[in-house]
Amino acid sequence: MKDIIAGLTELRDTGKIPDGLDLDLVIKIVAQYCRKGTPKKSLDVLFDRFWSVYPRKVAKADAKKAFCKISPDEDLLQKMIKALERDKRSSQWVKDNGQFIPYASTWLNGRRWEDEGETVPERRGSFDTDVFFEIALRRSQEKMKNYAGG
Repeated sequence: MKDIIAGLTELRDTGKIPDGLDLDLVIKIVAQYCRKGTPKKSLDVLFDRFWSVYPRKVAKADAKKAFCKISPDEDLLQKMIKALERDKRSSQWVKDNGQFIPYASTWLNGRRWEDEGETVPERRGSFDTDVFFEIALRRSQEKMKNYAGG
């Protein structure tokens, strides 16, 4: 769209305007369209997709307001969703049962999809079930001993 405005402005400046064409009005309309970004109906659909993957479902109206202010297109929404998938695995979002997941409006206003994010190391090695059950058994025995008063 910005290329169109530049081309129309050049036409006006060079005087090569077709008769009867109010070029200033055309430029104004095109510029307004550019500022509006994604049409509202499309924004509603895009927001619904964003909201469906965001893990903390509170303050939806605030989230929608922040989302519409950004007015993302499909490509930006895909970047957001990819970043959300990354953030969902981060230690901050996982610890304490997700207590520290920010409200969606905070995440959006902070443009958190642009963060490099925490790299989550892949799990390596095997899980030693014998050690796990040995620890679990010992802890349960200690609890039973404390419960029994001994």
